[in-house]
Amino acid sequence: MNEGNNNIKGDKQPMAQSAMKKDERPFKVLDTDKFYESGFPKDMKRKKFGLPISDRLKEARNYSGLSLSQVETELGKVQDLGIKAIRSTIQGYEAPETNKNHRYPSLYVFYNLCKIYNVNVNYLMGFSDNITKPSEDIYDELNNDNIFWKGKKITNGQKALILEKIDEIVKV
Repeated sequence: MNEGNNNIKGDKQPMAQSAMKKDERPFKVLDTDKFYESGFPKDMKRKKFGLPISDRLKEARNYSGLSLSQVETELGKVQDLGIKAIRSTIQGYEAPETNKNHRYPSLYVFYNLCKIYNVNVNYLMGFSDNITKPSEDIYDELNNDNIFWKGKKITNGQKALILEKIDEIVKV
């Protein structure tokens, strides 16, 4: 059997200590109290972002009246699109950042959770305090008090004319 630096398993073996100075080793020797064999730190400090997503995901789930298992089932229906989330994964999304099981959903999962909960994306991201999803009906939007066209506020008279023209075009 060949002895020395070549190992059948591919493990890195240092040269004989007498032939090499401590700082000339061909690889870094890890402190086993601080690092796993893979080199991954044992006491990893997670970066905290202070985002409200975790709390808001839980609030949105409760707002929609869904349990964790129901959300798991709904995400499972999207499984053919690549989503596979189990209950503990969803709990990790809702866990505070200080929890070691906390995780953020991918953008794709986040988007699908918004659809499942039927809530406003801006609410989940912390940009708005309005949890309700904006209406997709133009009629509802035109009845909003603050409607603008190219930066100029539309008056109630103008809204009535717009609604009348849309009714003619759509023939409701």
